[in-house]
Amino acid sequence: MSNRQLMEETRHALERNGFEVHVHATPEQAVPEILARLPAGATIGRCGSVTVERLGLWPALADRGHPILDPYVAGFTTEQKDAVRRQTQHADVLLTGTNAITTDGHLVNIDGVGNRVSAQIFGPRQVVIVAGWNKLVAGGVPAALARIKQVACPQNARRLNLDTPCARDLPCPPPDGCRSPGRMCNAVVILERRPRLTPIRIHLVAAALGF
Repeated sequence: MSNRQLMEETRHALERNGFEVHVHATPEQAVPEILARLPAGATIGRCGSVTVERLGLWPALADRGHPILDPYVAGFTTEQKDAVRRQTQHADVLLTGTNAITTDGHLVNIDGVGNRVSAQIFGPRQVVIVAGWNKLVAGGVPAALARIKQVACPQNARRLNLDTPCARDLPCPPPDGCRSPGRMCNAVVILERRPRLTPIRIHLVAAALGF
C-alpha cells in the first residue's frame, strides 16, 4: 500500500471515530490551510512538537497576532514554564503533533509531564493536531506503542538532552525498568474516539514530519 493510500485509509477511519480530518499534498499547502481554519485572535497553546516547529507555524501565528501560550520562552524559570503549561489547558486552541496514528483511527501518545496528552482530552476549546505520514501505523495500538518507544522516544530524548537508556541507544527496559528522572514514558493516552466535549481537527500532511 502506498503512503497516499495509507493516508486515505487512515482518514476514513479517523472520521468514523468522530475526528475532523484534512489531507494536504505538501507542507506548503498545509500551512495556509491550517492557519485559515483558526479563529481570528484565538489564544494558541503550545506543546513540544517538532512537526509544528518545522512547518514554521509559530512565527506565522505570531505574525497573525495570535497570543501564544509558550512555555519554551528563553529565560523562563521552571515555575514560569509550569504556569504556562497550566494556562494552556484553557487555551482557545491547542496546536500540537501526535506520536502515532493507527490506520484504524486511534491516536496514541506518550508523555513525560502529561500536559500535552491531558489537553488533547479536555480543556482547550479545540485541539488541532498536525501529522506527517511517517506517524501512520498499521497493526493497531501495539504497533503504535512500538513505534513511539523505538523511533520517537530515542530521537526526542536526544533532542532534549535527557539521560535515558533510549537516548544512549540502549534497549528500552520493561515498563517498570526505566528509573531515569528524565523518563518520557509516564503517561500513555489512547484516543479511540473523539472525546465528546473536545472538537479535534487533524491535518495529515503527505510528508515525513517530526519524530
